[in-house]
Amino acid sequence: MAQYKNTSSAATAVHSARPCRLIRIQINGGTMGAITIYDNASAGSGTVIATISAPVSGQTFNWGCQAVNGITIVTAAATNLTSIIE
Repeated sequence: MAQYKNTSSAATAVHSARPCRLIRIQINGGTMGAITIYDNASAGSGTVIATISAPVSGQTFNWGCQAVNGITIVTAAATNLTSIIE
């Protein structure tokens, strides 16, 4: 069953602390800044899945990739985004 998590500040946020599948990231708005997505369940380290250097409100990124350790997302600005994970 898919789950979602929203982030809306410049932060390091664990979106999943276990192995999972990253389905999608939706950019909702806020202050745009770089977004780095890690295959890890801790603070901004591990294997980089992707870096979105210039997100735009309304963008959707579809991945469907397997994360072995979990998903941590680091936002450089107060970008509002939602991840869909299963």
